[in-house]
Amino acid sequence: MPWYNSHIKNRSRLELERGWTDKEIDLFHKKHKQSNNGWNEIFDMLFPHYKTNERMLSHRYNTLVENKLHLDELDEQHTGNEQQIRMFVQLDKKRPRVLSFGPDLEKLYYDYKDEFNLGELDKNNIHTFISEMRNRCVWNEQQWDQFHHPLHYITFDPGDIWFFNAQWITHQIVFGTKLQCFEADIKNESLVFPKMCMSNRIKNL
Repeated sequence: MPWYNSHIKNRSRLELERGWTDKEIDLFHKKHKQSNNGWNEIFDMLFPHYKTNERMLSHRYNTLVENKLHLDELDEQHTGNEQQIRMFVQLDKKRPRVLSFGPDLEKLYYDYKDEFNLGELDKNNIHTFISEMRNRCVWNEQQWDQFHHPLHYITFDPGDIWFFNAQWITHQIVFGTKLQCFEADIKNESLVFPKMCMSNRIKNL
């Protein structure tokens, strides 16, 4: 399970899950603050015109092997008026992270619109649209979450950084351990091409 800010502040959880001493937890907190500052500097350097509602750094230390192909759902705090970006860095110093990427929402919609009655989905509700697209086109009775859709496999070596929109592109973790994820909710109106934000792209399908 990812460690978000509330989890990071919970010293007992870090102690139980990692077996860390108070000294090690203090060091982790220090490194977390340094990493968060670094990610914010990188974001502002790469995207100086983007206005954000929220930014967050999380850590993933759990080992995953061949989880299901999926789309990430937006939590309730997202209104659809933001474009979310996630920026990752591979922390494992010895082993790579292997991901597969499948079709995006647009490809799934046009390929399976008739077969799964996708035209009946509410495109104005970005939350239910993503969930229903995943459930009908990937997590369905045909078990298309494994080895049905065409996939691109990518290996990320230690220290590699990558960006992608986890709500728009289907993806699967083939193998992965230690990871940092920096995510930002960008206001649609601050995008270079606001018409290309995810909520508008869904409405225009």
